[in-house]
Amino acid sequence: NLIIEKDSYKTGDTLMLEGKKIQGHLKFEKGATLWIMSGKHKGKIGTLETIIPSNGFRRGQVVIKTGKEDIITNKDYTFVIEKELIR
Repeated sequence: NLIIEKDSYKTGDTLMLEGKKIQGHLKFEKGATLWIMSGKHKGKIGTLETIIPSNGFRRGQVVIKTGKEDIITNKDYTFVIEKELIR
């Protein structure tokens, strides 16, 4: 566990750690690069276009632009990555 400043990071953000020290912070926000890690689009990478909040019956979703197509998937299926990881 790490003790951090209040409200420094939000749910969905990615923290890059080295041991117990935070080396970097990638925000879950429009324009972020996302990797889809589950579901039928697993393995695809794209840019976060829109965040669709949950409505009590449906989980929160995101719209991700991957080249020519827009993918709508569960927010929980995604992970923010650095653009430099894309080949």
